[in-house]
Amino acid sequence: MLAIPIKDSILTITHTKGIRIKIVFAIGISAKQLNILLLLNHLSLPLVVHSDMEAEIAMSIRDYIFLGFDFRVGACPIKTVDVFLCEQAEAEREQIIQLGYKENIAQQLDCAADLIESYVSSAVTGMAITCSPNTTEIVKRVYGWPVVERPYSTGELLARGWKFEGFDVADADGFFSVFGIDANDPKLNVGRRLFESEAEAQKFVVPAATLYPTHAPFIVFGILLFDEACRPGEPHPPNSD
Repeated sequence: MLAIPIKDSILTITHTKGIRIKIVFAIGISAKQLNILLLLNHLSLPLVVHSDMEAEIAMSIRDYIFLGFDFRVGACPIKTVDVFLCEQAEAEREQIIQLGYKENIAQQLDCAADLIESYVSSAVTGMAITCSPNTTEIVKRVYGWPVVERPYSTGELLARGWKFEGFDVADADGFFSVFGIDANDPKLNVGRRLFESEAEAQKFVVPAATLYPTHAPFIVFGILLFDEACRPGEPHPPNSD
């Protein structure tokens, strides 16, 4: 997959493996740029043209480790990993399991993305849970390795229409989120929406572990969602939670 963010008259072609090619032009998208896109399309390379913000998001989570899928009820105010704060859609989850797919060692569904997407409705949202590459050693110690049999990169999920919701901070072994902590006993003042940057989320890792040492270590998670608006041909509204 090639992600093509266009900013200021610079066309940046980014391959998922990190290979980047920059082509600079004087004004906007020139005929030469269009010829390049047409050539790539002729070679049957899947293309995604991102806005500046989408491109920045894709880069910020490109190395995040995929832990598996889950479902959340659509009414959750904060789409967090914490199932006590954001309820699982248990009926859909059980149907997946009855098809022969099991929870993996991270307690997430290990199946094909299109299967998860097929169960999405106005009342049910698909969730992909990823974690920061900086926590690889913690993940290996807690879950073992590999975590999933069907790994996805965040780039693959974004290309399928999944949207990045934000960063969460939770314990590695039970998904006890800082948003759940503050919902019951406000001490961290984390706000009412997921963190917009990893740096912002990282600020709460140590304070959470200090407050709740029995749940430590806490790590940063990246949350991607798939709802009805993510389906091909349907409008993809900005995150308004």
